[in-house]
Amino acid sequence: MLTLIVGGTALLIIHLVTLRVTQLKDIMADVEQSGDLSNRINVSGKDELGIMSNAFNSMMFSFQTIVNKVSSSSAQLDTIVERANQVGEKTVQGVLEQKKETQQTSSAMLEMAASSQQTNNLANETNLRAHEVQQQSNQGLKTIKKTNTSIHALAQECL
Repeated sequence: MLTLIVGGTALLIIHLVTLRVTQLKDIMADVEQSGDLSNRINVSGKDELGIMSNAFNSMMFSFQTIVNKVSSSSAQLDTIVERANQVGEKTVQGVLEQKKETQQTSSAMLEMAASSQQTNNLANETNLRAHEVQQQSNQGLKTIKKTNTSIHALAQECL
């Protein structure tokens, strides 16, 4: 009978140990399959299995904290990249607008230069015509003086 009690107790202890080891194995396999870092083992105790369970739970908490920090950093990085893209787009728009305004200014300057050239050409032409008029005026004045001298000489002869 003692053998039966010892055997039954041994089977009970083996069953309890096996049950705790199986729970630990199942949770570990589930975390491996699903990637769910929130899974925890509900095994308590101060024996080796309890220590392993607590170590596993602590490790999963650490992993979950690291993943959350990486996820948060990734979200912040996404926000920063989005803002940088917006700034880049605004910069491109500003550069395009500045290019357009520069082209308009350049076109206006070319028109002004052409207009100045035309004005210069007209001024040169006017100066040339004024010089010709002055030459003709000087020639007419010489003719008048010559005529006046001739008339004066005739008047002296007639007297």
